[in-house]
Amino acid sequence: MEEKKCKNCMFYKKTIYSKGECFRYPPQLVLDPETGSANPARPMMEEDDFCGEFKSEKLIQEIGDLIMKAFSGDIGGEDGRSV
Repeated sequence: MEEKKCKNCMFYKKTIYSKGECFRYPPQLVLDPETGSANPARPMMEEDDFCGEFKSEKLIQEIGDLIMKAFSGDIGGEDGRSV
């Protein structure tokens, strides 16, 4: 079974070295104390971190492949008819 870590999550996008951004939720406004402006930001995560919102990138891809096969008629039941 795949490890439940950010690097294997569909919401994680690697940016630099072993860090990346989490795209599970919209960016939050973060106040820059030097300029006083608010800028959108996403959580920066280590690739080996994890959380309770994990969704497997591999599993999502496999489900998508099965759906595509079903719509193209490549998946059949025992009698050969499409499911």
